[in-house]
Amino acid sequence: MKAGAALELLHQQIASGMAGLPGTKKVLVGVSGGRDSVVLLHALLRAGFSKLVVVHVNHGLRGRASGGGPSSCGRAHEASQAGWL
Repeated sequence: MKAGAALELLHQQIASGMAGLPGTKKVLVGVSGGRDSVVLLHALLRAGFSKLVVVHVNHGLRGRASGGGPSSCGRAHEASQAGWL
């Protein structure tokens, strides 16, 4: 499976899993800056969630690479126009 197709499938699965929540409700999203959490943020936006509140989470699992989390989260936040906490 090509990366684009896999990403589309992931977006569909996230949208399906979140289908019970109205897109107009506030949803708190923890984003560490890793690929998985940034993909989750973008998938929620694509699924129509317009009132996302993004929280930066530093798990401390990536050593020095964890320090890049806030800046990459900031870029994802700017792209999403979501609230920031």
